[in-house]
Amino acid sequence: MNEIRTSFFSRHKTGIIVLILILIGIGGGGYFAYRQSMKPKSETRSILGTVEKGTLTTTVSGSGQISLSNQIDVKPKVSGDIIVLNGKSGDEIKEGTVIANIDSREASKAVRDARDNLESSLLSLQKLMAPADRLALLQAQHSLDAAKEAQAQADKDLETARLNLDKLKSPPDPLSVIQAKNGVASAKEARNKADENLAKAYDDGFGVVVSAFLDMPGLLSNMDDMFFQSGIEKNQLTIDWFANQVSKWDYAKTTTYQQHLTRSYDTARAQYDTALALYKTATRASDYATLDKLIAQTATAVADLDTSIKSGKNFLDYVKDQILLHGTTVPSILTTDRNALDIYIGKSNTAVANMANAKRSINDAVGAVPGADRTMTERAEALSKLMNGPDSLDVRSSELTVQQKEQAIIDARRSVEEKTASLDKLKQGPDPLDVQSQELAILQKKNALSDAREKLLDYTLVAPFDGIVAKSDVQKGDAVSPGTVIATLITKQRIAEITLNEVDVSKVAVRQKAVLTLDALPDVSITGEVAEIDTIGTESQGVVSYIVTIIFDTQESRVKPGMSVSANIITAVHQDVLFVPNTAIKSRSTAQYVEAPAENDPQARIVSGGAILSLPTRRVQVEIGISNDESTEVVSGLKEGDLIVVNSLNVQAAGTSSQAPSSSAIRIPGLPGGGGGGFGGRNGGGAGGR
Repeated sequence: MNEIRTSFFSRHKTGIIVLILILIGIGGGGYFAYRQSMKPKSETRSILGTVEKGTLTTTVSGSGQISLSNQIDVKPKVSGDIIVLNGKSGDEIKEGTVIANIDSREASKAVRDARDNLESSLLSLQKLMAPADRLALLQAQHSLDAAKEAQAQADKDLETARLNLDKLKSPPDPLSVIQAKNGVASAKEARNKADENLAKAYDDGFGVVVSAFLDMPGLLSNMDDMFFQSGIEKNQLTIDWFANQVSKWDYAKTTTYQQHLTRSYDTARAQYDTALALYKTATRASDYATLDKLIAQTATAVADLDTSIKSGKNFLDYVKDQILLHGTTVPSILTTDRNALDIYIGKSNTAVANMANAKRSINDAVGAVPGADRTMTERAEALSKLMNGPDSLDVRSSELTVQQKEQAIIDARRSVEEKTASLDKLKQGPDPLDVQSQELAILQKKNALSDAREKLLDYTLVAPFDGIVAKSDVQKGDAVSPGTVIATLITKQRIAEITLNEVDVSKVAVRQKAVLTLDALPDVSITGEVAEIDTIGTESQGVVSYIVTIIFDTQESRVKPGMSVSANIITAVHQDVLFVPNTAIKSRSTAQYVEAPAENDPQARIVSGGAILSLPTRRVQVEIGISNDESTEVVSGLKEGDLIVVNSLNVQAAGTSSQAPSSSAIRIPGLPGGGGGGFGGRNGGGAGGR
C-alpha cells in the first residue's frame, strides 16, 4: 500500500504542489485581508515634559533595628609609639577628650619644615619685589661690559682668521720661496755634517781601540808575572805564596780573595783574546757594524782588565792588613807589587774612560743623523708645498676656523643682548610673571603647611562622642599602627544598624547623612550620620551583606531598642542642576539622548493621556550625571524649560474623527499659536531610591 501511495505521489508531485500553493494563496490571503480589515487602528501618544532645575539626590535604602548602644574602635591613622594614654576600662569620657597621644616628633618636624619653607618663599617674594641694590646693578653692568669686550675680541679673531685664509690661498711671495730653498740647502749641509761627524767618531773610536791594545798586552803580562808565575819560590805561584802568608789566620777569607783574583784575571784574558781577534781583522776603513763590534768588545776587555787589576790590589791589601794585624814584617815584594798595581790601575782607568767617551761620541753622532734627515725632509716638503700651493685640507681647515669665528661673533652678540636685557630688567624691577610664579609657590607652601598641620592632628586621638571605655589593651610606650585598636568606646545614644548588600554598601561612606523612619512611629522622621561600615561582610545563601551603623543627630524618647527601622542614606547631592525623568533618557552605543518634538509641528494635538505628533521627533544628544529612581541629571545638551518626550504609548484609535478640536492643539514654543505646556513634568528632584 505504501508503495502505491509513493508511486502516485511521485507521478503527480508537481501538480499536487501547485494545487496546495493555490489553496494557500486563496485561503490565507483572504484570511489575512479579512483580519487586517477588522483590526482596530492604533496611534502613538507621546507623554511630554520639560527639563527642570533643582536639587537631585541619590540614596541607598536598607532596613534594620534600633540598638541602645554603639561600639566604636578608636584607631590611629598613623604609626608610632604611644606617649600619652588616658582612660581605662569603665571610665566615662566626654566628646573631645584626648584618649591617646602618639609620638609626633617627625610630624612636628614636618610642620616646622613646611613653616620654614613658607617663610623662605615669603622672603624670596619680598626680595623679588625689592628694588635692585647697587651691587647687583654693578655686577650686571660689569657682565655686560665683559660681553661687549668678548664681542670685540671675536671681531678681531674673525679678521685674523680671514687674513690667514686669504694668505693661504695666495701664491707664495719670492722671499718665502728663497727662505724655503735656503732652509733646504741648510738642512742638506747639516745632514752632510752629521755624516762627517759620524765618520770622525768611528775614526776616533778606532784610534782609542789602537791605544788600548798598546797598553793591554803589557798590563796582562805584568799581572801574569806578578801572580801566576813562580817568582818568589820555585814550584809555587806567587798568588799562592801571598795566600800562604796569611791563610793560617783566616783561611776562608783568604781563599775568597784568591779565587776572585783568579776568576777576574781569567775573564780579562778571555775578553782580551776575543777583542784581539776582532782587532786583527779590522781597519779604519771597516764598515760601521764591524767597528761597533770591535769597539764594544774592546771596551768590555778593558773593563774586565781594570776589574782584574783592582782585584789584585784588593788581594794584596788584604794580605798586608793581616800581616800588620798579627805584628809580623811585611815582605818588600808585597810593597813593590802594590805600588806597581797603583800604576796599572791608573792606565786601566784611563783606557776605560777613553773607551766610554768613544762609544758616547759614536752614539751622539749616530743619533744626530735621523734628526738631520727629518729636518731635511720637512724643509723639502715645506718647499714643495709652498711651490705647489696650499693643501685642500689646510684650506678647508682654515675655512672652518673662519666659520667658527663667525659663529663666535653671533654668540657674542647674543650674549650682549642677553646681558643688556638682564640689566634693563634689573633696573625695571620684577617681572609680573616671576611675581605670579613666586606667589603660586607661596600658595603651595601654605597648602603644604596646612597638610602638615592636619597630619599632626592625626597623632592625637580624641573621643568622638560621650561614652564609656569598654576596653583598652594598649599601654604607654606601645608601638601602634593604623590597624591597632587604642580603645573601644560604647555610647549610650541610640543607633540604627542597617543591613545592605555588597552593591549598595560600595556607595556608602562614613559621615554620609541618612533619614530614618520607623514602622512603629510613622509620624517620626529622624536624621542621622553613618558612623561605621563593616569591613568584612556576612554571606548567607550566596548573598553577602554588611552592617552599617547610623548615629542619630537627635534623640527621640519614643524610639525604643529593637524597633524596626528603615534608612535612606544620601550618597550624593547635586544642587541647582538640570534633570529629566529616567524614562526620557535613551542610549545608543555609548551615547545618551532624549527625544524632543519637532520645532515646527502645526498638526500636533493634545488627546487624552498624551499628545499626538504629526512629525517625527528629533534626537538631542546629552551628557548625564547622577540618577535616582525617578530622575537623571543632565550635564549638557539641554536647558531649563526645554520640551522633551518622557514616554510613548501605542493606544487604540477612537472610532470618530481623529482630528481633535483646534482648541486642544499643543502650543509648542516657537511654533505658530505660541504658548503651551508639557505633560508628565515633576517639581524638584526627588530624594528617591537608587
